[in-house]
Formats: sequence, C-alpha cells, structure tokens
Amino acid sequence: MNKVPNRINSIDVKIYETNFMTNKIKTSEIPKIEKKNSGVKYTKPINNYLSKDYFPDIDKYDFAQPIIYQRDTLNLNTEISYYFTKKDSIVRLIEYSWNTNWEIKNQKPFINDLYSLNNSFIAKKMKQNSKEEFQKFNNGWRKSKNWENQKINIYIVLF
Repeated sequence: MNKVPNRINSIDVKIYETNFMTNKIKTSEIPKIEKKNSGVKYTKPINNYLSKDYFPDIDKYDFAQPIIYQRDTLNLNTEISYYFTKKDSIVRLIEYSWNTNWEIKNQKPFINDLYSLNNSFIAKKMKQNSKEEFQKFNNGWRKSKNWENQKINIYIVLF
C-alpha cells in the first residue's frame, strides 16, 4: 500500500492522503486495509458488472460481486470497489472513485488536479509513463491512462 504524499490545494479543496494498493491481495486482507483507512463497508445489495471496455481481460476471469468501502477524505467521498475472482478470492481490480460536491463553483480544476496528482504518483510507482487516451461522446468526454507490468494493471479515468 502506498500513500499519495502530496496535497492538492485548489479552490479551498484539499485531499491529504489516499492509500493506493499496488500489490495483488486476497479478499481476506481487505478489512484490515480498510480499518487502517477508516473505511466503512457498503452493505446494501448491488449488482455491479465489468465490461470489456473497462477491464480488457474480463474474459480470463469469473468475477464475484465487488466488495465496496467508502472513506471520508475531508470534502470528498472516496469509494473503493474491490473486484475479485470467485475461484481464488484474488483482487484483480481496485476501483477508486471520488465524488465531490459539484455545486461548488469551479470544482473542475480540483478534479483535474487530483487526476494529475494520481497520474504522477502512479507513473513514478510504475517507473513508466503512459499515453493518455481522449474520447468524446454526445454527452461528454473521457480521458484515461493505463499502466501494466507483470504484477498489476492500473487505469485512471476522468470523465
């Protein structure tokens, strides 16, 4: 587990530390990780499914429903979804999602700063840069990056 050490100070919005997992883990390790980060387990029944566009190697695995935790990181709600395989309980995808108050004027610069901070942290950790992809849709846009090595795949997405 690695902490993003920097702070973002943009329009009076701050995120201090987000713990990113950069190693494969089993589901049995999740409660310990989330206890350390004051995570609260989301217990309502859900039906989440991954798509090939979102997780390209989906055909290789049989996923269970994710285990979801929420963390309060000051004025952001951070949601962490742990997607794992039924057969061996190995976490294959960890999705970090930040939900902020979009009613705050000029919130977009903060989200862009957060994306940039995460990008810098991951590139340094993975010891490689990644090409950014940009897609435009009728109702918006999406930019994303992907890093991959023998141990882990990391995707960051902003839309």
